[in-house]
Amino acid sequence: MQNFKVKGFTAAVFTPMKENGDINLEAIDQYATQLVADGVRNIFPCGTTGEGASLTVNERKQIAEKWLQVCNKRFDVIMVHVGADSLRDTQNLASHAADIEADAICVVSPTFFKPQSVDLLLQYLREVSTAAPSLPLYYYHNPGHTGLNFSLESIWEGLKKTPVPTLRGVKFTNSNFYDMARVQKLAGDKLQILYSTDEQLPSALAMGIEGFVGSTYNYAGKGANRMLEAYKKGDMKAVQKEYAMYLSFIPLLFKYGGNVGVNKGLMKLARLSKIGPARLPNPTLDDKQLQSMDEDLKKIGFYEWIN
Repeated sequence: MQNFKVKGFTAAVFTPMKENGDINLEAIDQYATQLVADGVRNIFPCGTTGEGASLTVNERKQIAEKWLQVCNKRFDVIMVHVGADSLRDTQNLASHAADIEADAICVVSPTFFKPQSVDLLLQYLREVSTAAPSLPLYYYHNPGHTGLNFSLESIWEGLKKTPVPTLRGVKFTNSNFYDMARVQKLAGDKLQILYSTDEQLPSALAMGIEGFVGSTYNYAGKGANRMLEAYKKGDMKAVQKEYAMYLSFIPLLFKYGGNVGVNKGLMKLARLSKIGPARLPNPTLDDKQLQSMDEDLKKIGFYEWIN
């Protein structure tokens, strides 16, 4: 387990839904084919982008099963997000992920009854790990959504008192590069950091990060891979050229609201027309808003760039 590592780009996949709000498992077949064509090798279902917190336990199991089914050796890693506000639900989902032979699990902290200390957070993660002792566990560090403001360094130090045997890494959804770099230095290969703020990809590359999880890789896999290859070759002008599009389309996401529903709308325009609406309370763009976004994306050459 210590040698387990996620490399390259992981799509934090959306959950396709029918117009009535039910999950649409059939759309995942086409979805997977598109991701492979874009050079995306890893999948992260039921996270923030996948509206995991808005899904039932049964729905999350069905989605995880479907991604494992369509994988058919086309993807390197299927990392299932199993975090929920209930420890028992989280353990249930973790055990299920092990049963269907997922490659790893990721766990976000509860967000209503938040752990009041680093030690309580680690106790929680340790309890989750007992439900899937064969799977590498990644902690989903996302202070902006969870409201947990523990530094990553304090979590690393807390492991000395409260170890989590299966903890292999962290999905780092934060812009605090100093905190991340401190843990890189202290932990070395003992803890893999997966960077998850897509719009800061070049900075993460410069820090030596090898694995990335994000929503934009659902439709921008080709551009992100071009950026990665240019960086490996030391061609910083090419990196900057590819990154320029991120600096153009990310502001458009925020222009229309910057939420999961907006991102899902972009996915509908760019890659998968059957992606469907977001589930309330997340908003869904109406036809007029979609048309406006489509026009904005055309103006910046987005569709040419993703292909």
